[in-house]
Amino acid sequence: MDNRETIKVDDVRQDPRFFAAADKKTGYETRALIAVPLLDGDACRGVIEFINPEDRTCFSDADVALSEYFAGLVASTLYRMEMAETAVRSALIQRDLDIALEVQRGLLPKVFPPFEQYGGLDVWGLCDPALEVGGDLYDFFPGPDGKLFFLIGDVSGKGVGAGMFMAQTRTSMRGVARAGGTPADILEEVNGLLHPDNEALLFVTTIFGCYDPATGEIEYAQAGHNQPVLCSQAAGVAYEPYGGSPIGPFPMANCATIHAKLSPGDCLILYTDGVTEAMNASKQLYGEDRLLAFASAIAKDSSKNIATALREDVAAFVDGAEQSDDITILVLRRV
Repeated sequence: MDNRETIKVDDVRQDPRFFAAADKKTGYETRALIAVPLLDGDACRGVIEFINPEDRTCFSDADVALSEYFAGLVASTLYRMEMAETAVRSALIQRDLDIALEVQRGLLPKVFPPFEQYGGLDVWGLCDPALEVGGDLYDFFPGPDGKLFFLIGDVSGKGVGAGMFMAQTRTSMRGVARAGGTPADILEEVNGLLHPDNEALLFVTTIFGCYDPATGEIEYAQAGHNQPVLCSQAAGVAYEPYGGSPIGPFPMANCATIHAKLSPGDCLILYTDGVTEAMNASKQLYGEDRLLAFASAIAKDSSKNIATALREDVAAFVDGAEQSDDITILVLRRV
């Protein structure tokens, strides 16, 4: 097996390599043998032995040739069996990933509220994972006194582990928010739920906010997430302040409370770093300047068109390069 060579032994009693213990244990007497490696390209899958030819004292060269031919058939069969087992395992894994993806999609909003439900607020979001299952999330749901809670988040890493932590985060936020409180208070309590069992030290950058349809006022807690873009008819297009740190890995949360206001025609674009850090084949990033220019050109469009057009603009920029991170966009626009 080490040398990948056929060995023919005419008399095993004269060959010190022969393992005589097997004969002693079984009572079988080995006189001559051929040992042939099971070769599959550069790989050796094992060795097959032929022992004691009938009516002869030793094997012939023709026996060696036939043995090597037979060993090739065995090696090929073993390879096909392994490929079949691999295909079955891959199919089972893919089935589990498909189920996980469907579960994750089920956690994201599918129905967006009509304009009149929140005083003329146009809301739209999308999530495009880099792998079958991603760690990004966005959500919105009714808050107290007719207000709207909204959030966007990005779990460290990608794949199933990040997706599970994403689901835990989203569920915790909804549960804690039912009792009310400021966005910062809610995030601090959610952090208290995530941290104790977070042995993998995963973290979530997030923005959790509350929109008041009566005034257009927004109060949100910033926890180390990408700065939103506020498109104001009066003040122009600019990034909101950065602040806070991700929740999850530390016992205490550090969230920054930020206030904004949407006047009619204004919009707030929230996104994950899969947008600004999208990279083309030349290793160039989509970047914050490009996002700001995009927002300036499309700020007066509907939330749905803004979100989908931004995703398309990122896709056009990377021009077929592999998506390296989840892309999530949430747009709030006051009509």
